[in-house]
Amino acid sequence: MPRKYDNRRNYNVYSNFHVVGMDKERDSIYSIPFWIGLLVFVFLWGIFGVVYLSDAVLPTALEVADETDYPDSFITERAVNDLNYLTSLGPKLTGSSENEYVVVEYLSNTISSIISESHPNQYIEFDLQNVTGGYYLDDIAGFMNVYDRAQNVIVKLHGAQNESQNSLLVNSHFDTVPASPGGSDDGINVVIMLEILRKLSLSEERQSHNIIFLFNGAEEAPLKTAHGFIAHHKWAQECKVLINLESSGAGGKLILFQTGPQTPWLLKYYRKVPHPYGSVSAEEVFQAGIIPSDTDFRIFRDFGNLVGVDMAYYKDGYRYHTKYDGFDNIPLGSYQHGGDNTLALVKYLANAPEVAEQNGSIGNSVYFDVFGLFMIAYSNTTAIIVNISTAVLSFAVLIYSFIIFGTGLKKSTIKFFLFTVLAIIFGWVLSALYVVGLAYLLDPLSKTMSWYGAPWFIFGLYIVPTFGLSGFLTSFVNNRYNNFQNLSLGVRSQLQAHLLRLVWTFLLIVGTILNIRSTYIIMIPVLFSSIGFLVINVFRLHRTVRVWLIIYTGSLLIPIAYIIYQGWLSLVCFIPITGRLGSDKNPELYIGLITLLYTLLATSHLIILTALLRRSRWYYLALSTTFVVFFVLLFTPIGFPYSGDTNGPTPQRHWIAHTHRQFFDETANLTRNNSGILLLNMDRNSPNAVKAYVPQLKEPLSIEDDCNQYTFCAMPLTLGKAIKRIKYSSWIVASQPSFPANETLKFEVVSKDYVTSTRLKYFLRITGPDRLEFYFTPKTNATLLSVSLIDAVEPTKFTFKDRSVYVVLYQLGKGDGTPLEFNLVMEIPENHQGPTVDLGISARYVHQARIEKNAEYLEFLSKFPDWAHLTSFLAAYQSHII
Repeated sequence: MPRKYDNRRNYNVYSNFHVVGMDKERDSIYSIPFWIGLLVFVFLWGIFGVVYLSDAVLPTALEVADETDYPDSFITERAVNDLNYLTSLGPKLTGSSENEYVVVEYLSNTISSIISESHPNQYIEFDLQNVTGGYYLDDIAGFMNVYDRAQNVIVKLHGAQNESQNSLLVNSHFDTVPASPGGSDDGINVVIMLEILRKLSLSEERQSHNIIFLFNGAEEAPLKTAHGFIAHHKWAQECKVLINLESSGAGGKLILFQTGPQTPWLLKYYRKVPHPYGSVSAEEVFQAGIIPSDTDFRIFRDFGNLVGVDMAYYKDGYRYHTKYDGFDNIPLGSYQHGGDNTLALVKYLANAPEVAEQNGSIGNSVYFDVFGLFMIAYSNTTAIIVNISTAVLSFAVLIYSFIIFGTGLKKSTIKFFLFTVLAIIFGWVLSALYVVGLAYLLDPLSKTMSWYGAPWFIFGLYIVPTFGLSGFLTSFVNNRYNNFQNLSLGVRSQLQAHLLRLVWTFLLIVGTILNIRSTYIIMIPVLFSSIGFLVINVFRLHRTVRVWLIIYTGSLLIPIAYIIYQGWLSLVCFIPITGRLGSDKNPELYIGLITLLYTLLATSHLIILTALLRRSRWYYLALSTTFVVFFVLLFTPIGFPYSGDTNGPTPQRHWIAHTHRQFFDETANLTRNNSGILLLNMDRNSPNAVKAYVPQLKEPLSIEDDCNQYTFCAMPLTLGKAIKRIKYSSWIVASQPSFPANETLKFEVVSKDYVTSTRLKYFLRITGPDRLEFYFTPKTNATLLSVSLIDAVEPTKFTFKDRSVYVVLYQLGKGDGTPLEFNLVMEIPENHQGPTVDLGISARYVHQARIEKNAEYLEFLSKFPDWAHLTSFLAAYQSHII
């Protein structure tokens, strides 16, 4: 005889017997108050709080006085003293006296002191490299990247065998971008390397392999002296493994974000460092080119065939490449975190047999830290096995649940299952449409990037609506089929939880097939959900009123906490990056879609709770009210993205060039001459956010005609990423700037000779500053064969009016003011007469001590608000037809 319901306690309900009018009573037993749904948000917020606080924990910084108790440990105090001096010098641009003389001398003296105090057993060599060369930056844009007399400071700590030909290379850079003292990028890593060199030099024992410390002086140029070392230095060929140290933020922890390629054995050693921190997700995102930056790692990998690890500081990325990247904002624990990990890894790799044997395991890896406590790492083959095994377990638990529920494959069963799966999918689609719709709504309202200065806006604008929209349709289906097979509300909710996991399982399989290693993020909740339901089913708890729900929710605690952890780290990284994506990209889409992904991953397994809520309209009303409140706040000062507060800056970036342009015809006659101020629009709100402060920006002059007539709009480039931004930038007519007399841009065709009847050789001379860019655009009937600044001309990625465009980025290091001279060889038709190539020359004057800004330019700059970070310089552009 069927057992009756008893509201006083939980027990198994075995009957499928249907009693008319009893469904509502049965559902009331399994339902929960609507405020439980709101309590879930409080619970998730609590998890976030724990994640946030735990991620902020840094190791205790050691002082010199602690060295007695910790003789082999990294000492932060000495590193701090070194960085204090380096940042006091201000910006240290390649080509400046600070970079080429002052820093090089400081590093040389410090290293000489370390060598003099080293243990007698150690053998240390020091070398100062002055190097000239060139190479292609193909992945960035197809640029010819040329450097001239750039400098590297190099130290070699010999291994146990004096003649060892196997070395570990440790790299950082001491140059900075304009306007930045470079405290974190990359000063902190320079001083970490100095302290590691000190510690190892004092040891009685040598490491098995050599350790080469490369302090390079032209990374921001970009990536020039890394190539200078690996292509030209006498020790380059013996380097087998790399530790590259970088920064895209200030403070926080040093994250591992690239490893390999194809060397999982590296992770065997990294996992043993004191504070493992990193994930393969960061690696895949970085290597996909989503982040508008690159590091020396790719130079050593592509030109030296090195394997290794790439690590960087990334927290507080607002300070990256700004005046705010100084000394005072870096926590002492950040030195200790990076120093402890790097010192340990240097020791592990300097003694690793794989370095010499080069026969370690091969293949990609999946790796991720667990709340910074330890790291899980396994091969890609193991990842496939784990993912497929998880999928099989998920399917098995699903089938077992269907069997014990006795649902069968009746028409009504299939219908319920189909509508549930469609509700899940369309709930996600609805959430995605909402995110995209909001992004395009906020854009014309000029309310984008509210979360840039206040990340908590993301909660009300994206997380709350996503949670509500993604679960609404599933709840509707559950209640629509309230007498499905006479199963209770609790049972129907369990079936929907299984079907939700089924959808994620399908995505897990797809990700595995596509070899996306980041699918471990999907695997974790699928695995834990499957285990939770396995426990429920094995112990026959599936028909209890509350017990199954407690076990199921409990099984998701670790996955939810971990996904929140990963999601927060992703947002911490990406939010500051949106300030330098350019005005042509809508940052709301980026942040909205990232939030959508992690919200669905973290909370979708909990949407079954919405089907259990009594008076759920109050729940949805609360969610809607939360969104409305946050939306209204967008139109208050709270929603303004930018701040110039030095304790927590969120600046809007502006690259501004006071530019003089000259255009010459094929007879070298000046045909056009003008000047203006070029403002590169670095984010979506530029220049609109500053128009109220800077009147000249209200009606800037259009450069569309120049873009149609000249390569790159006849404007001075800053770097490759500026190419796409030039046509979205602002041009304000201004008076002519004044340039240093010995650096005024001058171009001369010294000679023009026919090598053969179809080859024409130019000998060209350019006088100007240390930063030059050339744009060669051959005429339709001509082909560029060679440029003497680089070994070979490769196919270009640029075209202008169906004509190939070749770009040279030239950087002079420790120069003496002599002109740049080089040859250019063109392939032309026989008996050709007339010009063969259009040449654009861009000269940038970035060293503030060597330039003088006129009164008009200074007045223009003074009008910007304090929350605007200005990188201002002078520029000259010349167009020639030769």
